[in-house]
Amino acid sequence: MQHAIRSTLRCTAMVLSFVLLFDQFAHAATQSHKLAALQAAQQQRAQQQQPPAPITRQNPERQSPDTTPTTPPLSPEALARQRLLSAHTLYLARSTQDARFPASPDDAYNLVLNNLKNWGHYQIVDNIAQADLVLQLRDAVHASVVDANDPNDASASDVYYLPSFQLTIADPSTLSPLWTVNTSIPTAVKTKNQPALLSAAATNLVSQLKLLAGDQLTPQDQAAQKQVTHYYHSHAAFVIGFAAVSVAAVLALFFIGRHISKDNAANFCKEHNLSPCPGA
Repeated sequence: MQHAIRSTLRCTAMVLSFVLLFDQFAHAATQSHKLAALQAAQQQRAQQQQPPAPITRQNPERQSPDTTPTTPPLSPEALARQRLLSAHTLYLARSTQDARFPASPDDAYNLVLNNLKNWGHYQIVDNIAQADLVLQLRDAVHASVVDANDPNDASASDVYYLPSFQLTIADPSTLSPLWTVNTSIPTAVKTKNQPALLSAAATNLVSQLKLLAGDQLTPQDQAAQKQVTHYYHSHAAFVIGFAAVSVAAVLALFFIGRHISKDNAANFCKEHNLSPCPGA
């Protein structure tokens, strides 16, 4: 009986010892998991509290090239057009004039000024300080020399004078030229026709400004262009016709003279009984 009690107590003690040992292992494992979780949380908080790493700039020489497309610079004509489109006031500078220009400086200036005013696109001001753009007018004459056949006779050379209007668009602050438009002026054979051709040329000059600013030409502008073109064509036809008539007259005189020469030679041979007759 006592032996049985002792065996029971011994078994109970072994079971309790095993349970106690298992409980200690389980508790130790739980603590280790809690400690690992706590360390992980502390590391996460530490990482969040750390300041961000400074951004180091790359060496400019090692940076990749900028592939952003660059806008090409404007041409002088495009820059002048841009300034004309944004301008509201113009100042027309008094003209300078070359010798042999077929009008007085005042007449030439007033012709261009009236065409600018009739355009009505800009306000024409009397003070350069109020102008968005300056127009510099020049009454130009280009001399064209045609050499004579005899190089030793300089007086036999022919000189042709070709007048034209030149209008330079300039910046009012620096007077730096931006763009220049020009138009030729036909030289009339008859003096009475010269004022009409001069007026048409002044209209054509302002028409070029209109086209540069993107404006449409009026019927009067187109008529002035046709007037100058028609004159040039008529003048060219007159010169060609005159040259053709001159050549025909020279040829006719040559053949008539040759025929008369042959007749004279034949008569001379007949009178002197010459046979064969030289030159006949």
